[in-house]
Amino acid sequence: MSLTMEQVALVTAAAQAAHAAATPAEPAAHISKLSAKLPTFWTSNPRAWFVQAEASLRKAAITRQATMTDHVITALPEAVIISVVDLLEQFTPDSDDSYTRLKERLLGKFTPSKFQLLNQLVDHPDLGDRKPSSMMDEMLALLPTGEPAGELFQTLFLRRLPLSMREHLGTEDFEDAREMADRADQIWAARATGHTTVAAVGRQPQPRRSSPSPHRQPAGGRQTRERPDHGMCFYHAKFGSKASKCESPCSQAGNAKGRRN
Repeated sequence: MSLTMEQVALVTAAAQAAHAAATPAEPAAHISKLSAKLPTFWTSNPRAWFVQAEASLRKAAITRQATMTDHVITALPEAVIISVVDLLEQFTPDSDDSYTRLKERLLGKFTPSKFQLLNQLVDHPDLGDRKPSSMMDEMLALLPTGEPAGELFQTLFLRRLPLSMREHLGTEDFEDAREMADRADQIWAARATGHTTVAAVGRQPQPRRSSPSPHRQPAGGRQTRERPDHGMCFYHAKFGSKASKCESPCSQAGNAKGRRN
């Protein structure tokens, strides 16, 4: 019994519908996974890296643990993958806690201990050419989780500022460390402007000092001459024995011609 073209089309459509019904729909999060691109893992600050990575995953609507794990794995350098490969080999496509376990392993392995963070905080470099708020950001990142940025932390921050800035900030009260950093930025900006002004003034040409004249005109109009240290008068000091004049007192003997007393 042969089928007409219409009957063949109906059978084909029915088969496709049955296959689609039997195949589970792929989650939308899995379909959109290519839209999430994570930066290379930051071994120096894994906590901050996961903050950014999870924001990217949420933006792409990726919530399945397996898919999130795949994204993290592709962002790990070779050395990091080697350090967690034993854990990765335990995961299956159906693991419902793979991301949680991988995150815990990476944070535990690369996050400095509380005492390591505190040591870095104590040894933090001085302000240098940075804005005070930039230095505050770096120091807050070293503060262990749960530790308040209280008076001790603010004291460590103040110690890294120039003395003139510490004198201003030490007399003021602040609600928190961020407010202190904002106030320090204001002083830093004013201080930088002041340095520019001073530098500009310093580059101005200085008045040229005139060289002293060997002849000074005293009050009364009479001209006098500075006498050399060796005791001779001006004429003998300049012309020696050929001098035709002499002024007393003068240690030069002879040639009294034209001597004036």
